[in-house]
Amino acid sequence: MYVFFLFLSMEKKLPKFFIFKTFLLIFVGIFVEVKSGFAQLNPPVSSQNWSEEQKKIVRDKWNAAQGTFQFQIVNSRVRPQIDVAIIEQILEKRQLSELFYLPYTENVRILILPQSELNSPDFKPLELFKYVQN
Repeated sequence: MYVFFLFLSMEKKLPKFFIFKTFLLIFVGIFVEVKSGFAQLNPPVSSQNWSEEQKKIVRDKWNAAQGTFQFQIVNSRVRPQIDVAIIEQILEKRQLSELFYLPYTENVRILILPQSELNSPDFKPLELFKYVQN
């Protein structure tokens, strides 16, 4: 890609420093976009003014409950950003014997497995994300 910009500078008589800065801006933009995509796989504790102890409690609850709920993205391919503080609502909404769907955003809902299914001997943990077409 950088070679393309150098070729463009020779053809248009643009300064090489200008081409380098343009290339650098594009590269940094792509890098930040890719990096933010990876960050969504391991969501951070929300940026509220929490103490380290509160953040640890939320992370522990999140890690213990993973596999018992699933973010379902409906009619979209975009992976949502997740605030792990949602774990409190997930744990509160869990039913004894019925599936529960908690609305999260316009096109994302959270499937929460019932307690009876979690105690079943053939329980299989859910993946964190699932794409659903309606």
